[in-house]
Amino acid sequence: MELLKEGFPEAKLPKHFNEAQNIVRDLRVDYKKIDTCTNDCMLYWKEHEGAQFCYKCKASRWEYEKITAKVLRYFRLKPTLERLFMCTQTVESMVWHDKERPKDGKKLGTLLVARLKRTLIPCTLIFQEILAM
Repeated sequence: MELLKEGFPEAKLPKHFNEAQNIVRDLRVDYKKIDTCTNDCMLYWKEHEGAQFCYKCKASRWEYEKITAKVLRYFRLKPTLERLFMCTQTVESMVWHDKERPKDGKKLGTLLVARLKRTLIPCTLIFQEILAM
């Protein structure tokens, strides 16, 4: 959190990690935990949700009692993109590299960083207003 505060000094950022987690949860940018086989053979999901062993390699689902051996964190892409494109300034930044960038063959690195810094600060303010509703 301290690194973000140094990078964006004028942005209002949460003081603690727990506060940041609450904001992320309120924006519904969460994930779903799905247990997986340790050998990546299968997901314990849908019809296999109650299985105790992998149907392909017969590996146990559990590392210890009630602790799964491997977990996949599934981020739903569609709602995340919808929220990302909710802010018009973010949309402008997403297409900027194609429409406004000079076609001189130079790398984007420093240009993009400067552009994102200008764009992200107003968007964080918009998200804070949405959360306050």
